[in-house]
Amino acid sequence: MTEVNITEWLQHNATFVVLSTFLVLAVLESLNPASKFDHFTRTRWANNILFYIIIFALNKFTGPITALLTAYAAEQLNIGLFNHYSFPILFAIAIGVLTIDLMHYATHRMYHHYDSLWKMHKVHHCDFDLDITNAWRFHPFEIILNSIFFIAVISLLGLPPIVLLINYLFVAFMNYIEHSRITLPKFLENKTRWILITPTLHRIHHTVPREDHDNNYGTIFSIWDRLLGTLRIEPSPGNSIENLGLKEYRNIKAISVWRSLWMPFAK
Repeated sequence: MTEVNITEWLQHNATFVVLSTFLVLAVLESLNPASKFDHFTRTRWANNILFYIIIFALNKFTGPITALLTAYAAEQLNIGLFNHYSFPILFAIAIGVLTIDLMHYATHRMYHHYDSLWKMHKVHHCDFDLDITNAWRFHPFEIILNSIFFIAVISLLGLPPIVLLINYLFVAFMNYIEHSRITLPKFLENKTRWILITPTLHRIHHTVPREDHDNNYGTIFSIWDRLLGTLRIEPSPGNSIENLGLKEYRNIKAISVWRSLWMPFAK
């Protein structure tokens, strides 16, 4: 298959692949003895599904569609590094995925550092349980801001559409598995986290103490955390990976969709 054929196939099938990935991982997660299906969990799922609907609607104007349109426009206007120089497609994919992941690391760290941005990002952190549906729990403002940063990177590099589509699949897979209750065998966890963000690393990021949730910012790769001093492979003393959420939100009503959407404006 040519690059054009692969790009066309991904454009037509990426959503199906992502949803299929979600379903497979959701089934695997349900096999974990720690998975719960009580009233509290069903309420959380209802909230997180509403977030998915909001984000799905928003992605009609932002997200993958806007990213692809930006890539095609940059190609037509001859904007960006990859539109000025010819590189092997595998090199373009590698550089593109690494650069986008570094952007995600930088923006994620920024959301934790600045109070005005944290008010928006804490919508993702305030849930005091964690499962695969938390991959959908983001404030719409954060989705829009991420799209702006993403468009800037695409324009600067002139990334080909195939790079964006492959990155979309990588990010979706990692986002789902990191938030899931899937636990890797210890030997695999120890090996994998040298390169990738694992479910345990991300679970530490979702725990209550700030010294823990202000670490492990990576989306795909753990190398940025490792290089920049924000990798935490064990919870801090006295903390555990089941101590999730934020200490000021310990009631299911306080993290409802409507109250969560208001969080950036609350004093």
